[in-house]
Amino acid sequence: MKKLLLSLFLVSLLAACTNTTKPATENAADAAYAKNLATAKEYFAAFAAKDSTKMASLVTDDFKWTPPAVGMDSLSKATWFATMKTFMNTYNDITFTNQIWHRGVDSAENFDGSVRVYGLWKSNFASSGKITLLKYYATMDFNAEGKLVSQIEYYNTPDLTIER
Repeated sequence: MKKLLLSLFLVSLLAACTNTTKPATENAADAAYAKNLATAKEYFAAFAAKDSTKMASLVTDDFKWTPPAVGMDSLSKATWFATMKTFMNTYNDITFTNQIWHRGVDSAENFDGSVRVYGLWKSNFASSGKITLLKYYATMDFNAEGKLVSQIEYYNTPDLTIER
């Protein structure tokens, strides 16, 4: 009987000691994600508004950009900036719709404050006014100050040229 009572006591003690609070690292990742998500949304809004200066202010000097084209990995900020200006000159009425935002993870699958996004870019060709649609996915990493340090994009590159 004593063993039974002792066992019940130990089980109830263990149940009472269950920690339901998040670990500090998870709370930090949540806070970083919230901050970085706001920056990511501001970054995409600046692109849609054709504000390359605003976009550039949201990335670090050593920013690395990886578009989906084969052989184009870890491009410099200067290359990224020139390409963004070309996009902005090629398309009008740029909107990012069907946005789905997610928290990113590190190599151990722990939330790390990075941002992932799915969506659909819709715009009109400046030359013809015809619509183009681009299904899009990107991962975005940030530094402690909340600036973008890298962006990896995934989309079907030929869709940039299809007029609908």
